[in-house]
Amino acid sequence: MNSLTITIIVIFVTAIIVAYLKATWRDRCLKDMEKFPVILILKDGKAVWGTLELESSGLLLRYSKPHKSGSHFETGFILYRTEYASIKTIYRIPADLDEAQRRRRELRTFSSKSGLLVTVRKTVRNFFAAVRDAIVESMKLLIGQVTPKSSVLSGKEKYVNKMGESFVDYIGNSYDPLLEKLIGKRVVYERFENDAWQEYTGILKNYTKDFIEIINAITPIMLTFPVKPGKSTAMGIAIETKDNHVIITNNRQTPVKLLTSEKPLILQPGENTEITHVENVSVELSEEVDVIFPRSEAIVRHTVD
Repeated sequence: MNSLTITIIVIFVTAIIVAYLKATWRDRCLKDMEKFPVILILKDGKAVWGTLELESSGLLLRYSKPHKSGSHFETGFILYRTEYASIKTIYRIPADLDEAQRRRRELRTFSSKSGLLVTVRKTVRNFFAAVRDAIVESMKLLIGQVTPKSSVLSGKEKYVNKMGESFVDYIGNSYDPLLEKLIGKRVVYERFENDAWQEYTGILKNYTKDFIEIINAITPIMLTFPVKPGKSTAMGIAIETKDNHVIITNNRQTPVKLLTSEKPLILQPGENTEITHVENVSVELSEEVDVIFPRSEAIVRHTVD
């Protein structure tokens, strides 16, 4: 069997494996929040909340109840995997979970990560991620050796190199030895907000080549709700229009900061306030959350005792 035949077989087998892995691969960080109610913030400022359903091709946020939009009712929001770059943040608020969801969160988050099976799986995953570049370089070297001898592969280097990269991408996520040591430990992470770097603390739960997951973090959540005729409630914030005024009631268990008025106003649980009619109501929630960031949006900067 000559080298050309071997190369063609390798490409064919690799294509089949890549196709299968593409059809089944799901990000580990996103999987941690599957079947939980979350808030998705996009980079354009749009906020969507619902129960997360995850597939290899993208995610679906299933609304708790249908939302009327124009002449139809919408029951969920779809974000395709190719659109993940538009994600700014994904929040899960433990205080908003029901008892069953809290138990499931505790099981996923705080259950023991030791054991032979877990150790072997993690070691294998990290191994494939760590040798990714070596495999890609080997593919390039192989193409470099075969191309001069074959008109079939001549000019196809880019295609075959991309296939090699895809193969290792779907075998394992990027391996970061620094972050690996910090999983399960409290850290300080930085985000660039309002033209400055802001520091927050939390426990590093997981990371992949695309995302980083922090739990038990204290970080503000900015939300904007459209004012509609009558009365509506979202995320525990009740908004009611009355004549030329808007009545805002905090039905959450924690204080919220109302940003719509001329001066920020703190609304304690059960409190309400009345403001002149506006198109949108903006609030800031400040409580313990679990959060997923794209790695381009946040970076782990310090360890904490």
